[in-house]
Amino acid sequence: MGTSASRVDRREGSARAGRAISIAAVVVGALLAAIAFFVLGRAVLDALLYSDEVPVSTSKPAETDALAVTVDPDDPSTSTLDVSGRSFGVSVDDGGTARFYRMAAEGDATDATELVAVSGDPAGMAYTGGMFYAVVNVGEGYEVWACSDSQGALATCVSSGPGRVVAVGLEQGVLTLEGERGVLASLSLDGDDA
Repeated sequence: MGTSASRVDRREGSARAGRAISIAAVVVGALLAAIAFFVLGRAVLDALLYSDEVPVSTSKPAETDALAVTVDPDDPSTSTLDVSGRSFGVSVDDGGTARFYRMAAEGDATDATELVAVSGDPAGMAYTGGMFYAVVNVGEGYEVWACSDSQGALATCVSSGPGRVVAVGLEQGVLTLEGERGVLASLSLDGDDA
């Protein structure tokens, strides 16, 4: 008796299918092993090469903080600008001089360092790129004074114009001075423009 041709074909087909499954399993296993080896090798290499590096901070350093505040015309001494552990404030003396100063955050104003002293009504303060800006209404116009946030720096008038400032804003390096009827000026404080 001989084996029928259909049985032989089925056996050969089953054997081929078994071999194909075995080969596929070996290929998939080899790929998974290669991926695991790559990931593990990369982790070990990174640990060896970069273990002494300090993690990079995602927060902005103090020098890039950009803030502005409008000074309360009724009580200027209540207006403060807080920037990374320092506070900036203003007071007006009996002679009408606006004195802008820097002190430690939550510090005592008697221990403050004066940055800008100018005759006029304080209108606003701004800080960006390590520079402090004081906005003052003088007569029927305004002046913007700039001072480096460092010991012994001298203040310089960087802009002046007609109109009284009622609000200040700072966005993307541009100081906006608003009057009662709209924007009086937009000053770029980036680079050497200030």
